[in-house]
Amino acid sequence: IDTAGSLAIIKSYADGGKAFPDGARSRGWHLFGPNAGLFELNSATGFEQQIEWLERRRPDYLASYPNNILELARTLGAARARRLGLKALMPFGETVSEDARAEIEEIFAISMLDRYGSTEIGQISAQCPMSLRHHVSMENVFLEILDDDNKPAKPGEQGRVVVTGLYNYSMPFIRYEQADYAILSPDACPCGRGLTSIERIVGRARSVFRFNDGSSRFPYLKPREIMPFLPHRQIQVAQTHLDRVDIRYVPDPSCDTIDLEGLARFIHERLHPSLKVETRAMESIPRAPSGKYFDYVSEIEEQ
Repeated sequence: IDTAGSLAIIKSYADGGKAFPDGARSRGWHLFGPNAGLFELNSATGFEQQIEWLERRRPDYLASYPNNILELARTLGAARARRLGLKALMPFGETVSEDARAEIEEIFAISMLDRYGSTEIGQISAQCPMSLRHHVSMENVFLEILDDDNKPAKPGEQGRVVVTGLYNYSMPFIRYEQADYAILSPDACPCGRGLTSIERIVGRARSVFRFNDGSSRFPYLKPREIMPFLPHRQIQVAQTHLDRVDIRYVPDPSCDTIDLEGLARFIHERLHPSLKVETRAMESIPRAPSGKYFDYVSEIEEQ
């Protein structure tokens, strides 16, 4: 990172501030660059307006939600995206899927610098420059991945993220549940670093699907796996009942061939055979109140 470089942040602001066309402008977006330019814009802004704002501000780096960056990339196209002159992209707030990462990096021809953290704890981990694994920021946090019995999950097995912050002196967080699921790496990272590695940050606990037989599962479905059955530009898999999922999607105008039977078989194999599968074409997938998009969401009330 060029510590003198400028950063543009596009995110949701609860007060509705930092609106288009100007957003907000200040300096000092990190500790080592008090004069580094900072530009902020509310993500409620339309994508063409976001692009127009970026073209005026010309930041060195862009930070936003992964799905917002993906739609920006698709709206821009490769030639216009690369003319922005961005040095790197910094996603936050959502898990970056493999498909989204590949498409974004191809269009922009730059890297995504992924970090994982929270408002309560700060930075928890950062992406390795030699792999897509995350190295835990062990100087800042003590991290545990626990199974359903509150025992350490084995490397390669999914578990709940529990953290203890080492620098929250005013408000200590001790064995704090992040409400996230992750998987520890089963072997050493090829970069040679000795820091604990996270193989994959799976997603939020609120996205776990539960079924009539008492079982549960995180719906890790890659968009490219659904694409042969349901061509789309954007998709959200929502569990609305214990025995039903709604697949909301923005159709891909270049392909209108839909295989609903194949889609149902795929969902039965990957999630649960009891599920009824409904599809709903939409002009856009609504954002959550936080301004984020969620690929998977459980809408079942806790029982």
